[in-house]
Amino acid sequence: MGVNLKRSYTGPMKKLVLISLASMMASDLALAKSSQPERVVELFTSQGCSSCPPANATLTKVSEDPGTLALSYGVTYWDYLGWKDTFADPKFTDRQRSYGRVFEMGNLYTPQIVLNGASHGARYSARDIGTMDLPENQIGIELELTETGLVAHCPNEAGAFKAVLVEFVSGPQTVPVKAGENRGRTLLISNVVTDVVDLGLWSSSQAGQWNILDAIKSGKSYALLMHDLETGQIKAAASYIPEN
Repeated sequence: MGVNLKRSYTGPMKKLVLISLASMMASDLALAKSSQPERVVELFTSQGCSSCPPANATLTKVSEDPGTLALSYGVTYWDYLGWKDTFADPKFTDRQRSYGRVFEMGNLYTPQIVLNGASHGARYSARDIGTMDLPENQIGIELELTETGLVAHCPNEAGAFKAVLVEFVSGPQTVPVKAGENRGRTLLISNVVTDVVDLGLWSSSQAGQWNILDAIKSGKSYALLMHDLETGQIKAAASYIPEN
């Protein structure tokens, strides 16, 4: 949006300009895709893992389905193999560890595909993923960008959940790898996660409007995941993807 503010306005004209600016801002805020996915696919991957490119390709394929929220987390523990993952963050390794505790895994591994926080494996197909839907009794979350930031609307009262906000870059990215197990390959990685924030407990007493982020970052998309407190399963999710 481009606005020329060099000219000075006073009186009624100034009020008209301010109203026009507010309308333009509201219009820009509306230019986004806010949705409730039918399933959530989380891939824990590493640019230094030679077994990961096929899983990266699967995630890229399923990310094209509007009913699927697909997220790629770069983990840090393979960096010693000769290539430091450019997307990795210890936060993402910690998130995988939290799933490891729920699934009672002996060791972390990549690639690991987690479906709705309920099951995991290394070689799910796009067809397998398409059959794994979230529970039908969803909480009814919707995300909206307002003048006060990103807001979650939770109209239904449905118990208590752990809320997690995920920031990611929507769409595919290419990474030329110059060392390690994937040396000489250009990897295609989609919906790269750039931050994860534990929002704490969401309970039925918070039904209504919930401000979860003061302002979105340019080029970033967001997902709100609601985890069962005991099983860690994702019971509901919502995503906010700004239009390009």
